[in-house]
Amino acid sequence: MLPAGALSDRIGARQAHGGGLVLFALASAACGLAPHLGVLVAARLVQGAAAALMMPASLALVRQGFPDQAKRAQAIASAKLAARFGPRVPMVTGQLVATAGLLALLGVGAHTNVWAVAALMVPVGLGGALTVPALTAMLLDAVPADRAGTASAVLNTGRQVSGAIAVAVFGALLAGANTFLAGMRWSMLLAAAGLVLTAGATLTLPRDGRRDDGVGVG
Repeated sequence: MLPAGALSDRIGARQAHGGGLVLFALASAACGLAPHLGVLVAARLVQGAAAALMMPASLALVRQGFPDQAKRAQAIASAKLAARFGPRVPMVTGQLVATAGLLALLGVGAHTNVWAVAALMVPVGLGGALTVPALTAMLLDAVPADRAGTASAVLNTGRQVSGAIAVAVFGALLAGANTFLAGMRWSMLLAAAGLVLTAGATLTLPRDGRRDDGVGVG
């Protein structure tokens, strides 16, 4: 994904996104028409490469399409809050809301009603919805338009790597029918602790997301 971000900066976000979209569509058709497993696996690999090309280019398109910070904030969901109060407010609020949701899920047991579980998961999703757009907006504000692809690639690579590590760690904790609930609670506690730490780190950012010299945080 990192090379894809650099490529997006080199050839242009529109060309990179369009090329990735066409390649993904062709690979999808190849998956549907695959005569045997080998062709299917190869087509899936091409799909992954095409998606990796599109993801950094998509955020770069936003950065290039909305050079004005205020208009860009309007284009990125709850980044409007970041434009009004600074990125720290929605980011810290979102992480704390998600933390509260994870801690609430500690009370879930084998006989908890499914609708109660669904309701308890809402704060987790809401916290992410507050945090990620503000983080994305701050990142795009911190780089020039011709480096937006690389910055987007770094952000998405970090998300993918951390997500894969979390799946591995939490999956190991959840393994085994006899230890599922205990593993789930440990997973929630670890995730909540991580969010508290990152919320604390977020508080060290300048209030407006910029250093004292006026340059965006990079």
